[in-house]
Amino acid sequence: MAKGGQFDLNRGDVRKILQGDAVAAVVSEAAEQIADGVRDIVDDDMEVQVYPYVLDRAGANVVIAHPGGLGMQAKRGAFTRAAARLGLQVKKR
Repeated sequence: MAKGGQFDLNRGDVRKILQGDAVAAVVSEAAEQIADGVRDIVDDDMEVQVYPYVLDRAGANVVIAHPGGLGMQAKRGAFTRAAARLGLQVKKR
C-alpha cells in the first residue's frame, strides 16, 4: 500500500512484465538494429545473427557467426560502434 511517497514492489508482477511479449519485442528490435549496424562494419562474408531469449527477463545475443568475429570487435569495435549509433553506451562490468 502506498503511503508517504512509498510503494510496495510486487516482484511477481515485475517479473511478468520483464518476461512478457512487450519487453521481448522492444529488446528484439534493439538487437536487430545493433545487428544491422554490425553488418555495416564487418566484412560481407561474416554472418551476424540475433538470438532472443527469456530467462529472468527478455534479452537477446547478437553474434558474429564467423571465426574472425572476435577480431572484428577487437580491431574495429563493431559491437561498440553499432550500439553507440543507437545511443547505447557499452561499459565493462
